[in-house]
Amino acid sequence: MNKPTNQLALLITVLTSTIVCPLIVQSVQGKEPYYKGKPLSDWLCCEPPSEQQEAIRSIGTSAIPIYLDILGATPKGLRLIAARLDSKGMSEQLRDDHEDVFFGEIKRTVVETAFATLDTNAESAIPQLVKLLNKDNDDISPYAAEALAVVGPKGFAALTNALTANNPSTRQNVAMAIGQFGQDPKQVAQILIILLKDESPDVRRSAADSLAGRGPDTGIPVLMPMLDDKDPVMRQTAARALSNYGTKAKDAASKIFSLYTNGLDKCFF
Repeated sequence: MNKPTNQLALLITVLTSTIVCPLIVQSVQGKEPYYKGKPLSDWLCCEPPSEQQEAIRSIGTSAIPIYLDILGATPKGLRLIAARLDSKGMSEQLRDDHEDVFFGEIKRTVVETAFATLDTNAESAIPQLVKLLNKDNDDISPYAAEALAVVGPKGFAALTNALTANNPSTRQNVAMAIGQFGQDPKQVAQILIILLKDESPDVRRSAADSLAGRGPDTGIPVLMPMLDDKDPVMRQTAARALSNYGTKAKDAASKIFSLYTNGLDKCFF
């Protein structure tokens, strides 16, 4: 009687080990999603965009918390995040002499590759992205604004809601993100034209920069008067924006030349 019992116990042990062991392996390397045997952080830091997109699409929305952690990190915080992830490549790059450059690169990858690839599938991240946008931190807020601009209409709507934020740096980040990632040219131009009248010089400058080259019939007429702005940096920004229209802004050429040769403005060009 003992022999069948022992055989049954052995069978249970074998079956249990075949089920449990893969789970143990997964938990050891399972601090983040894996694709084709490599952790997500390896794809983000060390692979070309086309392969990153393939990995991001395959991994799907389960990686959104990691993307949010990266976007919400300061340089020191990103090093702590990298230490928790499985990518040796990311940790090594954050330790080298160019860590500040890599910090920006990895954030741009998350925005331009991860969130843009997920698009509307990343809508669950919108509330947290809005919180990050409102942090008023140059290491965080601009990237959150850009992410909102690429996660579909709901993200873009949340971004435009921030146009009324009390903090001018938030409005400036919105202007830059809309200018860089906005999909509807007419809508983008309309928003930027409104921001050209903002009380903050920094917001106005960012709006003018973002308007550069967009919709000449709309952009040129509103940028031309800014060549007479009392702020010399604003005049320079308007001149630079108008130059992006090429010959379409030929009426501004003489004024821009005059500003360039003017002793007060010359140093700004």
